[in-house]
Amino acid sequence: MDFFVKRSMKKSFRMRRGFLLLTVGAFLSLSFFHMSVLAKCRSDRVIHTLPSDSGAIVIQWQTIGGLSIYNDRTADLTIYADGKTIVGARFSQGKIVESRLTPKQIQHLLWFAIDDNDFFGFDARAVEEAVNTALEKRRATSQEGDVIAVPLGPPYIDAGTTIILIAADNKQHEVRYQGLYFAAQDFPTIEALQQLRAIEQKLLSVAKEITSPTLTEESYN
Repeated sequence: MDFFVKRSMKKSFRMRRGFLLLTVGAFLSLSFFHMSVLAKCRSDRVIHTLPSDSGAIVIQWQTIGGLSIYNDRTADLTIYADGKTIVGARFSQGKIVESRLTPKQIQHLLWFAIDDNDFFGFDARAVEEAVNTALEKRRATSQEGDVIAVPLGPPYIDAGTTIILIAADNKQHEVRYQGLYFAAQDFPTIEALQQLRAIEQKLLSVAKEITSPTLTEESYN
């Protein structure tokens, strides 16, 4: 009798132990899977390297020419490697405003410009070819006698020239585009123009936030 009881108890113990090991194994597998997913999500955002000189410019944006009444030499927005940030006169009633961004805020701006909108890949010649192709297509698809919606440019009379410079990851890239605001509207299918305009709008929002009474983090995310 005792022999059969002990044998039954051993068998039950082995079954419980097997179930426990199976449960723990499944839990560990799910945990490792979850950790790998998190690691992948975290690795999606590369930390961009800033210039080693703390006084070096990381991001600069300005608009020259056009009908702006502020034609001084101070850029609209300049962000340095140490976080020092200067906003030009046209955002604060003719006064230059100095502020400071955190390393996290600078990285968010670099992610937006470089990773999300391919700033380093902007090719002015390729964009010009795309614009010319779009104009030719509009002319070719129009019927004789139809009114063709021909853009006002480029070049766009009285429009300023957008200049954006970014230095990161041992690279420095500067883009100049005349009449960007109008070109982005006239050619909505040219992705590079939409991306460049998005970067300009982001930097514009940062400049406005810095010179506004309440500074928030919304412009950097």
